[in-house]
Amino acid sequence: MSTNDSSQRPLDLVVFGATGFTGGLVAEYLARKGELAPERWAIAGRNPEKLDAVKQRLAGIDPKLEALTVLVASSDSPESLREMTQQTRAVLSLVGPYAVYGEPLVAACVDTKTDYCDLTGEPSWWKEMIARYHDAAVDAGTLLVSCCGFDSIPYDLGVLYTTRYLPPGCSAEVSGYMASKAQFSGGTWASAIHAMANMRADQRRLAKARAEGSSARGPRASEERGPKPRGLHHSKEVDRWVVPLPTIDPLVVKRSQRLGATKASGVKVRYHHYLQLKSLGQGVMLGLGIAGVFGMSQISWTRGLLRRYRPSGDGPSRDIRSKSWFRVVFVAEGGGRRVVTEVRGGDPGYDETAKMISECGLCLTTDRASLPSQGGLSTPAAAFGDILIERLEREGITFRLLEGHGGDAQS
Repeated sequence: MSTNDSSQRPLDLVVFGATGFTGGLVAEYLARKGELAPERWAIAGRNPEKLDAVKQRLAGIDPKLEALTVLVASSDSPESLREMTQQTRAVLSLVGPYAVYGEPLVAACVDTKTDYCDLTGEPSWWKEMIARYHDAAVDAGTLLVSCCGFDSIPYDLGVLYTTRYLPPGCSAEVSGYMASKAQFSGGTWASAIHAMANMRADQRRLAKARAEGSSARGPRASEERGPKPRGLHHSKEVDRWVVPLPTIDPLVVKRSQRLGATKASGVKVRYHHYLQLKSLGQGVMLGLGIAGVFGMSQISWTRGLLRRYRPSGDGPSRDIRSKSWFRVVFVAEGGGRRVVTEVRGGDPGYDETAKMISECGLCLTTDRASLPSQGGLSTPAAAFGDILIERLEREGITFRLLEGHGGDAQS
């Protein structure tokens, strides 16, 4: 168990990056839920005036939050990050792109034995952090949990949930088919542009991190490669054209397996990840669009145009978000059984992402001693498991069996 408990530090949780669009939604979610006492959590960022504005907004939700702690810290000031992390048991990082701003906070959390969650969907940076910090976090008894939003909770927990209905000890092929109606977040867009523009440099940094880091006792970053999926094809499972999604999610599911997320059941999973399309033509246009964005990201002035298209920290109105949704269908075959499950929720890029990482933070505070993992650079399924599934279900994200043998579910 982590040595960081409420008797040793004045705060349980800090929302770092609370002045951003998603960070503000996280702070509002925690304020409305009220699970943490106002004196036990804080908001943090680099701009005191903007932080004060967020605090006043939160006080409008709960007047007791007039007493909320405000901490000034910045990613370019390691000492400020250290001072911040020394005051709390856990930090939620909402400051991206993580490849640009993320590592100093990870380093500070390992150094001060402070638990941590982020929203990264950046594979190269994530692998680099595994290579550099996993073993040190294990030694410190510190949980570092990445990908705690729409990347990659619905898929990581969806696979874990699906294994409940498979025979113990079997090997299973699981395919996830994602459909949504939503806008990308500005942070996700900025991260994607950065990743495309810096692909070669990221690979060089990752190679250096692998050479420097030991990672002898846990899964190495180089091992995190998902199984090769089928290309563009018509899936009879969802009666749609589908295309492989080149996201971090299959890598996260694979790491969860290596970290023992399904150890209790012994089910071994190979996961394939697809996007549902409305038509074959949409798939062609999507491919052309990705190719165009990749090309523009390689040139500085067109890269600037892309960044201005959807600035980091920007987001849609509450009305637009209220009409957004996501649905992921999982089809699993293993041990002579076929199982179909579903994970469904509202606006994925903002509201549900804020909910997901907030509940992860509450797992690190309220449920810390009961978590299945107690240290290392982990994943949502391996770190939080069924505890997080139950939390999200209580807050309206549904996990359900569509087809299979519900009566045979594993406990």
